[in-house]
Amino acid sequence: MVLAETLCAATGVVLFAGIAAAGHGWDYPVLNAFARWWTPDIARQAAAVTLLFNLTVPLFCSALLTPYLTLVQRVCPASDDDSLAHTVYLQAYMGNQPETAALLAEQEHLRLLKRPPVYLDELRLTRERSGGPGPTAYHQAFGSLSDLVLEFLLEALQRDAALETSERLLNLQNRQRLLAAIEEDLFGLFEILRDRRGQGKAGRLGLSIVESLDTLLLTAIAAAESGDAHERELLSVMTADRGEMMERTRKHYLSMEQNLTPDDRSLILYITHLFERTAWSIGQYGRLLDRTAARAAGGAPEPSA
Repeated sequence: MVLAETLCAATGVVLFAGIAAAGHGWDYPVLNAFARWWTPDIARQAAAVTLLFNLTVPLFCSALLTPYLTLVQRVCPASDDDSLAHTVYLQAYMGNQPETAALLAEQEHLRLLKRPPVYLDELRLTRERSGGPGPTAYHQAFGSLSDLVLEFLLEALQRDAALETSERLLNLQNRQRLLAAIEEDLFGLFEILRDRRGQGKAGRLGLSIVESLDTLLLTAIAAAESGDAHERELLSVMTADRGEMMERTRKHYLSMEQNLTPDDRSLILYITHLFERTAWSIGQYGRLLDRTAARAAGGAPEPSA
C-alpha cells in the first residue's frame, strides 16, 4: 500500500513536471495559464494547481490500473507472512452495534481456532518443509491477531449492550484467552519436538501425543463451528481428567529403559505435563461452548468448572 501511494505520487510529479517543461518549450506555460484563468490571486492559484494535481493523478492511475497493479506486485510482491497477521472479519465492522461486533468477532475467532493444528501437521513430517510460511510465522501472526481480537471485544463490551450480548462477548473473550494459551503450548511442543521427530522412545511418545492433541483440536473446531451437541459431548468425554492415565504413561516410559538420557527423561516429563495442561484447556473451552449453547436455547447456563 505504501509503495502504491508512493508510485502514484511520483507519477503525478513526473506528469506535471512534463507538462510544465512542455509548456516552456512551446513558449506557453500551460499550468500558469490555467491558474491565471482560474483566479488572479496568487494563493488561490496555488490552491487551484494543487486541486488539479489531486484530481488528475488518481484519474490517470485509475485509467492505467491493470499495468499499475502489475508493476506494484512485481516490485513489491505480497508476503504470505504479512497476510497471516491481517484480520478478515473485524475490518468489516462499522458502527456502534455490539451485536454485530459479537458476530464478526466470533468468525475471526474461528479463523484463529483453525491455526494451531498447523504445528501438529508439521511434526508429522520427517523434516521441515521448505517454502511458504512456517510454524514460527504462524505463531508470530497469531499473537498479533489474538491481541487485536481481545482489544476489539473489550471495546465492544464498553458499549451499551443488552445483557445477552454482553454475556456472549464475555464468553468469547474467555474462549479467545483459552485459545491463546492452547496455541502457546502447541507451539512450545513443536519447538521441542521439531528436532526429535519420532526419534527414540521420547520422540515416539511425542508423536502419540501429537495425534491425541490433533484429535482433540479437530473435535473442538467441529463443536465450535457446528454447535452440534454430540460434538460437544464427545469433546467433554475426550478431555475428562487424564491425570492417572498420564502418570501411568510417565512411569511406564521412565521405567522401561534404564539407559534413558537426562534429556529424554526431561522430554518425557515435559510433553506429558504439556498434554495434561492442553487437554484441560480444551476441556474448559468445551465447557464455554456448552454455556453458549445453553444460553442460545434459553436455558440456564451450566456452571463453569
